[in-house]
Amino acid sequence: MQQVVIVGGGQSGAQVAVELRRLGHPAPIHIIAEEPELPYQRPPLSKQYLQGQFNEARLRVKPAEWWGENNVTVHTDSRALALDLDGRRVQLDGAGWVSWSHLVLATGVEPVRLPIEGADLEGVHYLRTRHDSDRLREALGGGGRLVVIGGGYIGLEVAAVAVEAGLRVELVELAERILQRVTSPFISEFYTRLHSGRGAVIHTGTGVERLIGEAGRITGVVTSSGQTLPADAAVIGVGVRPRVELAEAAGLPCDNGICVDEFARTPVAGVYACGDCSSHPNALLGARLRLESVPNALEQARTVAADIAGSPAAYSQIPWFWSDQYDVKLQLAGLVRPEYDGVLRGDVDAGEFLYFYLDAERRVRAVEAVNRPREFLALRRALHRFPRVEDPSALAEDGNDYLDQLTAAAAG
Repeated sequence: MQQVVIVGGGQSGAQVAVELRRLGHPAPIHIIAEEPELPYQRPPLSKQYLQGQFNEARLRVKPAEWWGENNVTVHTDSRALALDLDGRRVQLDGAGWVSWSHLVLATGVEPVRLPIEGADLEGVHYLRTRHDSDRLREALGGGGRLVVIGGGYIGLEVAAVAVEAGLRVELVELAERILQRVTSPFISEFYTRLHSGRGAVIHTGTGVERLIGEAGRITGVVTSSGQTLPADAAVIGVGVRPRVELAEAAGLPCDNGICVDEFARTPVAGVYACGDCSSHPNALLGARLRLESVPNALEQARTVAADIAGSPAAYSQIPWFWSDQYDVKLQLAGLVRPEYDGVLRGDVDAGEFLYFYLDAERRVRAVEAVNRPREFLALRRALHRFPRVEDPSALAEDGNDYLDQLTAAAAG
């Protein structure tokens, strides 16, 4: 019997089901979702939903009635305990075994937990689920002092929401600069000035020794420099780990994610992995990647659905991402590497600019756009060919037709 089982109720898993129905695939679909609700979008959890601008209904991938109307059964509050690859079935917590002709692993990631004293105090938050965001929003509504541990995008987005809510915010980052793992010193400095200018205090090159509290509730964060930062709440965002335990236990190859090919297939016929949990080859970049981004999660889901439906199409995209902080929208395409040269176009002080990354052959390998969304779409498309720039200084000159030049170079 044809039946698709999707383990994971996040956006990537849900998108596989949506795309299969769009393609007219008739097989029954079962989604195994650990959370007690229907699939929803995650990016707003640290942005509009946390601010109260989005309600629960606006988060949903599809209206509640869509799933039943399209013969998609969402098993909420359900966990997959084991995979039987030979018998082509999955064991569910309290519900026996479910058979499949096609299995999709979209198990996502989980936050890295800080193994420090005080991490279990009330008022200490991680942000992964809607429930997490609800709890954090309630904490921010009480005002006071927030310490954010971790200077990645999630930490910075939460810090921005908290500052705008009137809290006193301090951020602690172990690396020498915020966003050090994902961007250039130039962009890190821009965001440092942005947050500092809004009143947040940023401590870089600083670790966290322990969290302290009274009556079971957090009151402060003790740093590696010996400071105690007063805190009514703390948010920990120090990275995530791919959830590969189920795949590993079944014998599927894993290496910083569940290993798949360009069609999102594992080595076992009929078994796929997509989204944040998958490690896939990228022909454009010549590397194997595991990406934590919604665009990747959705595109990989479409790749899985196309293969199941009998119309395989290899997945090979330039990675891209966005972040909203205060009134600043950052959009990034490509992967930033330390050896790339940077070229600035626009006005940093006005908060509207482009920052290009060029390799040694003067090819544009990545671009970051700050409050320049119209140009970003064309640049993202051109980046697939890594256009070569004869004169990099021309990228910096306002008023020229740089976009036409890059598009022409990409077409050539």
